[in-house]
Amino acid sequence: MAESEGISIGDFKVVVNRAGLSLTDEELESLKPMYDHYIRETASLHELELEAEDLAVAFSPNWDSRG
Repeated sequence: MAESEGISIGDFKVVVNRAGLSLTDEELESLKPMYDHYIRETASLHELELEAEDLAVAFSPNWDSRG
């Protein structure tokens, strides 16, 4: 079976094992296309040139959204 673009099935198996998962070959084959999709999406986020103010987050536990 030809592999789709992206990570090889062997490398994907290593990633899965490092995550502490033990998947069957069928499970790996069915999960790999989803992994390939999201790894491309994640790569685009890593390419963003963000400044310190872009990363600021505020959390107010007492905020009342009812207004």
